[in-house]
Amino acid sequence: MKTYGLLGVAAALAFASTSSAAVLWDDQAPGAGVTSGGNGLILNAAVDPTNAGNAVGEVVFPGTAKFMNLNGNGGGPFAITPADHGKAYTVSFDYFVPTGTTMDRLPDGSSPDLFWLEIAFNGTQDGSVGFINNNAAGSGWNTLVINGIVPAGNILNPTTNANPLMVVADGGFGAGTPNGTGSGTALFVDNFYFEIVPEPASLALLGLGGLAMLRRRKA
Repeated sequence: MKTYGLLGVAAALAFASTSSAAVLWDDQAPGAGVTSGGNGLILNAAVDPTNAGNAVGEVVFPGTAKFMNLNGNGGGPFAITPADHGKAYTVSFDYFVPTGTTMDRLPDGSSPDLFWLEIAFNGTQDGSVGFINNNAAGSGWNTLVINGIVPAGNILNPTTNANPLMVVADGGFGAGTPNGTGSGTALFVDNFYFEIVPEPASLALLGLGGLAMLRRRKA
């Protein structure tokens, strides 16, 4: 069973308020607001290897394409309105890399398979974090979080959409042939959230930054 500190309480209150919130993956099977990117990233429903009672997402790198992604909202971006401009947002997910991960490197040790979190507004990246590779195997559950301010854009190109992404690069950022991981689990993911916070941005960011430190996951 997963439990959370103050962040979980804050998130529950935010969901009940006027904030724009989306649960992209949380103890559920694929299809409930989650789609795989067009290049074939596989996300299965699985059992948390650290807790037999908890459902998680099992990520498999098919090794057939270089970049793949997983996003929410039926495969498209989330609508952003002028009322959202200047507000704080947070996007986050938990990940667990098993000791038997299929994330790998080329024989010379270069081009590791990478997995990370990012968000884009109007197609322009606003932040990214993670770059998880096979070195994370066996480190338990961890959380990636991006906090920021929804950009307003400009009068000719106002911000109208947001796209939170979990991304994998088979073989890293270098050119050439993907590593080809084959079948098998690369990592597990859970609690993939995107939220626009209703409070004034400066206060919300301070609160989210502090509360994220208190978020915890338990078996």
